[in-house]
Amino acid sequence: MNKFEMMAKRYDTPDRLKIATIIADEIRKTISPYHYQTALDFGCGTGLVGLQLKDLFQQMIFTDPSAGMIEQVDQKIAKQDIHNITTLHADLLADSRSDIQVDCIYMSQVLLHIPNTEQVFKGLKPLIKSGGRLVIVDFDQTPSIQSTEIHTGFSHAELTSLAGAAGYTDIAIKTFYHGENLLMNQDSSLFIMEAKI
Repeated sequence: MNKFEMMAKRYDTPDRLKIATIIADEIRKTISPYHYQTALDFGCGTGLVGLQLKDLFQQMIFTDPSAGMIEQVDQKIAKQDIHNITTLHADLLADSRSDIQVDCIYMSQVLLHIPNTEQVFKGLKPLIKSGGRLVIVDFDQTPSIQSTEIHTGFSHAELTSLAGAAGYTDIAIKTFYHGENLLMNQDSSLFIMEAKI
């Protein structure tokens, strides 16, 4: 059992909810002007970010490779009587899905767990409709952290280059939040990136 399966039932803490709200607000500001109808929450976890965005879209798909995380989301959807979200227990980078086409894919604090960053840009692109966007929130490069398990943040220039090489346009990236003990108990900052298909 991986760490996310073990964490699922106790994942929602006040600190995580606070950061999730900050992230959801920033994603909302970024994508609201486009009036998209459909979205996919890639690596949704327990839905801490995505459930705060449910009013923005007519239909949403929440995906996660952890069955435990999806189970938590399903319980919240049922409890809150939400009708515009469906869940999918899947790893969309490993299992290509030609049946999914959405206006927007967003992901929050997911990229750092994926070894091959380039694969994310290439693998998710076919799921986004023309004119749609990929939106990524994650950590800036944090030199004080050493880890062999996750990325220790990202360079804006590197991500811009990878997105451009994968065929995205109108790429924009900015840091929007600095916080204490954000990543592996170290002070860090969060960026938001958007890239158009």
